[in-house]
Amino acid sequence: MKIKHDRILIQLICLFLAVILWVFVMDSNNSKADDPVTGIPVAIRNEALLENSGLTLVEQKVSTIDVTLTGYRSDLLNIKKEDIKAYIDVSGRKEGLNQISVIIEPLEGVEIKDYTPKEIACNIEALVTKTLDVEVAYKGNQANGYYVDDNTVNPASVIIKGPRSIVNSAARAVANVNLNGDSDTIVKSVPVTIYSDTGHQLPLDINPSIVEVTIPVLPTKYIEINPDIQGEPLEGYKRIGYTVEPERIKIAAYKSVIDSINEARTEPIDITGTFYPVTRSVNIINDNNYIIVEGTSKPTVKVQIEKIIKKDFVYSVSDINYVNIPEGLEVVNEDETDENLIVVTVEGVSSIINQFSKDDLKLKVDLTDGKKGINNVVISSETNVEMESIVINPETVDIKLDKVKAEVEDE
Repeated sequence: MKIKHDRILIQLICLFLAVILWVFVMDSNNSKADDPVTGIPVAIRNEALLENSGLTLVEQKVSTIDVTLTGYRSDLLNIKKEDIKAYIDVSGRKEGLNQISVIIEPLEGVEIKDYTPKEIACNIEALVTKTLDVEVAYKGNQANGYYVDDNTVNPASVIIKGPRSIVNSAARAVANVNLNGDSDTIVKSVPVTIYSDTGHQLPLDINPSIVEVTIPVLPTKYIEINPDIQGEPLEGYKRIGYTVEPERIKIAAYKSVIDSINEARTEPIDITGTFYPVTRSVNIINDNNYIIVEGTSKPTVKVQIEKIIKKDFVYSVSDINYVNIPEGLEVVNEDETDENLIVVTVEGVSSIINQFSKDDLKLKVDLTDGKKGINNVVISSETNVEMESIVINPETVDIKLDKVKAEVEDE
């Protein structure tokens, strides 16, 4: 009987302890407590109403708040972080810095004991517009031997819209075009990107956001510059040549045009009556409207003009080279006197004549028709130097031909 009595006593004690524990647990769950929750995101409401009034939120100084909840522990355990909804209402605000109260939506079963911050500083600006011309930026290269001409953009400008400070910092509207070895005109529709003056991309509304870009890609070639030199120098002077700097230019044009161009002509250079070198920078006459991609449209032409001068050289008959002497005859040298000296007057530009010497000119007599005895023959000259004139005085000379000595002795 004692054992049965002890067992009942133990069961009663366990039941009592269970009741005590259940009461403790229930009391713990139903007691009130505080629960701090951090990093609650703050939403923005009525931005559309703000924009309808011509304003926009540019900067929200704080984007999260910290909240302290209070309530029964069982209720607090059922609240998740995402259940806490906090927001600011930007409707009816003015341009500038606004302190806007944070509002937290009520939660079922718990209370908002405290939260921080209770206000958030928001910078609100006016929405403004601005027109920017579109420029084209190239990436890559065209095919070798081709040139990219000035592009056209349709439309040529775009309207940007956004907060005043951002719009005011907008400096460039750029359409980026990739070149992939192109050798023909490119037509592409490309998006427009807005950049600040420091090169940062700006988040703005763009209208239109896509433009059509046309880029002529033209063949190129080199052509010589041929100056148009007109007139003659003063009498007694001569134009001896010219130089052009640069000597040629590289041009680009549509194929139908470039195939018909072989040289570049210049405006006329009149040297009438001049007696000194002429240096002029003259425009190239570009009737075909080709593009000069290398060189200049105004080359420098130097026209060399020199005075024509004369110079005398004295030769003797022994200086003459006799050719085509008839077979069996020979020239019999006579004693030379001042009377049979030959004076040769050469005339040419000063740079040549001043360097010219007697050895640069040879006298020659052709005896093809010569006969035994005295022959009056014409004297000719030979030289590799370009002359204006060569005058030989006298023009003829008496040359005696006789049988060769060996034949005379045989007789």
